[in-house]
Amino acid sequence: MWLNSKRLSLNVLQTKCLFTGTRYKISLLPSEPYICLDGHLIERVNSYKCLGVQVDKTLSWEAHISEVVSKVAKVLAALRRLRPICPQSTLVTIYKSLILPHLDYCSAVWGCIRNGLSQKLQKLQNRAACIITGSGWDVRSVQILHALNWESLADRRAKQLKSLMVKTANNLVPEYLSDKFTSVNTVHRHNLWGAQHNLFIPRPNTEALQKSFSYRGAVTWNSPSVEAKQATTLNSFYSAIVS
Repeated sequence: MWLNSKRLSLNVLQTKCLFTGTRYKISLLPSEPYICLDGHLIERVNSYKCLGVQVDKTLSWEAHISEVVSKVAKVLAALRRLRPICPQSTLVTIYKSLILPHLDYCSAVWGCIRNGLSQKLQKLQNRAACIITGSGWDVRSVQILHALNWESLADRRAKQLKSLMVKTANNLVPEYLSDKFTSVNTVHRHNLWGAQHNLFIPRPNTEALQKSFSYRGAVTWNSPSVEAKQATTLNSFYSAIVS
């Protein structure tokens, strides 16, 4: 075993087993596939938290979003109680410190969520904006966000993915991320016009691949202009994509 060869030990009592796949393939598994380590049966779970992200068996991210909604809802309740006694600037600081990090954390991983889950998160931001501005429910959320100069959460996730791809292209991320991408010119024998800065996009034969970082990251990177792809800093990248 690899652990034994490295003279490492594993706490089998705290180890869990999680199978991931489509709902159909998961349904084909035995109800209790037995996996044992050192004579101990490893507990099978439907979801498990890894580095703050709740990973579920179908990679739908429903468990993670539910946890985020629960955490943010508690802070929103406190924010509502503070509104009569705090200036708007303080409420915005509380939002950016205690709510926004939950809505942004690791979005490059789970940002492929379906529209229904995306709307759940957006409603949280809309509710926070209403509380902070004291707006009534008859005011459109888009107007309130614009007044606060806030981007929608979907736009924030898109920008964060772009930021990560800039870092990836400039070797500012670990190799396990940069190794997921290949230049187009290393795949094709002939140079393609205008593609010298493009990444090869794998054919998404499955929905899982279409949601993967390697696919979404390459599509995101190939979308901006050549000037944006040549950017070496995030500020120069953002300047190029908005110009």
